[in-house]
Amino acid sequence: MKKQIIIWLFLFVSLFVFGCVSTPPFDQAEYERAITLKIDALSLLGNANKNFHLYQSDVSKVKKDMLFMLEYAKNKPNNEECITLWEKMIDPDGLLLGNILKEWELRGVLDDTYAQGLSKIISDRFDDIIELLRKRVKK
Repeated sequence: MKKQIIIWLFLFVSLFVFGCVSTPPFDQAEYERAITLKIDALSLLGNANKNFHLYQSDVSKVKKDMLFMLEYAKNKPNNEECITLWEKMIDPDGLLLGNILKEWELRGVLDDTYAQGLSKIISDRFDDIIELLRKRVKK
């Protein structure tokens, strides 16, 4: 009987502890910043059919903002999924925004169809991040 009480107490405490720390809480500023970054990135990609040098400072700002979001995510406990999504978005050798910005810089100008095709994919991946942030529990 005493052993069963100890087991039940252990299970209760474990569920309580793990249930309370499973995801970071909702953060309005992080959520808004992710939406703003999505808008800025897609607006920038709308100009990828023009000379890269005209938009170099805008590209630098978007890259800096993505790195900020990654570092912000890294400083929250139990936030691996969000960190992974930001890392994929930033990766210059991946398939998302980091790669298309690198390609734009290397080529100078991107084909409009190519840039717009990737814009849809990048928009969807931003939506994944934003949805993840939105679903967090509000305190």
